[in-house]
Amino acid sequence: MATAAKKLQKAQANVTPMPTGTVKLGRETFPAPATLVELVRKGRDIKMMMDELKAELDTVNAAILAEVPRWMDGVGTLHIITEGVDCTVTLRDAVAIENVGTLRELLGDRFPDLVKEKVNFTPEAKLVAIATDGDHPLARDVASCLRIQEAKASVSYKAA
Repeated sequence: MATAAKKLQKAQANVTPMPTGTVKLGRETFPAPATLVELVRKGRDIKMMMDELKAELDTVNAAILAEVPRWMDGVGTLHIITEGVDCTVTLRDAVAIENVGTLRELLGDRFPDLVKEKVNFTPEAKLVAIATDGDHPLARDVASCLRIQEAKASVSYKAA
């Protein structure tokens, strides 16, 4: 009988314990089925790999954006196509109103036509045209009420 006990102990020592977990629903807790625990662990592992790959992709995208000025000056879209991949790089500028009160005084009755009012003020293309028109009498004053926000850049990939 001693040999059977030793065999049983040896067999039990070689058994990998089943993963355990708990399901919480409100104030109640239940033991989680092993299949669900294994799925959660697999999901966690995949998420960790995705996070690592996301950081690596951010580094690659930053390097791509650093190369873009060779081909692009300012806003627009650039496609880099290679081996069945179309990498799209998009640069956008945005113009925002810095001093609403002064701009409202400068424009008077034209303010509603030239500015879209929301919680924040967004200049219409016509207002930007006035600010950039060297011949317009209000160009300098209007331009001083605006600020150009840093270009927003994005990189995306798709099958070519």
